[in-house]
Amino acid sequence: MRNSIPFVSPFALGSAEYIRQVLDVICDPAWLRQESDSGLYEIRCPKVIRMGTLSGYYSNPDALARDAADLSGNVTTVYITLNPTDRRLLSRAENQFINYAEHTTKDEEIL
Repeated sequence: MRNSIPFVSPFALGSAEYIRQVLDVICDPAWLRQESDSGLYEIRCPKVIRMGTLSGYYSNPDALARDAADLSGNVTTVYITLNPTDRRLLSRAENQFINYAEHTTKDEEIL
C-alpha cells in the first residue's frame, strides 16, 4: 500500500526495514521497480565532523535503505531527495555514499 506510512516503535525508526517502507510510500514506483529509465535518489548528510558532506546516488532502494539506516544515529541529519534525480549522477557515487563530496544535486538535475 503506497498511501500510508505504518506506525512503528520510535526505536525502529532508523531500521533499514522501516526506511524501506517509507521509500515505498514517497518514491517513484518506477524507481522502486528498478526500471532502467527511472531517476535516482540522493542521500546527503551535510557538515559531518571529520567526514565533510556525505553524498550518494542510489538506483537500488534496498541499498539506499541500508545506508540510511547505517548513518541514522551516527550523523546529525540524513536527507533524501524527494524527487528523482538525473541518472547520469550515478557515476558520482553508485549505490554508496562518499565522504567530502564536492558535488551534490543541483536544482536543474532534479527530474
